[in-house]
Amino acid sequence: WPDDRIPRPVAGPACALSSVSCGGHHVWALTPAGEAWAWGANAFGMLGLGDRRSRTVPERVALPAPAAAAECGYAFTLVRLVGGSVLSCGFNRNGRCGVPAGDERATRSEDGDSLLLRPTPCAAAAEACAAGARRL
Repeated sequence: WPDDRIPRPVAGPACALSSVSCGGHHVWALTPAGEAWAWGANAFGMLGLGDRRSRTVPERVALPAPAAAAECGYAFTLVRLVGGSVLSCGFNRNGRCGVPAGDERATRSEDGDSLLLRPTPCAAAAEACAAGARRL
């Protein structure tokens, strides 16, 4: 294995980034135009790419509107869109993604623990979002 303690350039995307958020084993980055890129481990769908396959290079995430912010928890991600709606993806056990357990609107994986990128129920437009290791 190469020495991972030495910083080195990330392969792609070939554009300026305005923010980067790191989770336990995954990363999301945003461009000034609100495009989202994700890479790393994806065992619980926290990359928001519609599957659970890990990526070694950044891949663009399809969002319904430009992203204003992205926050990574240990195995989940929150994305605040321009306009204030919030999307979540990843490990949702005990409602970690802001989606109540048993919520039939959730798009879940076959094991019931993971979520694909989906809206998180919010009563009003969010101005900010934050993710801890295992909680919103």
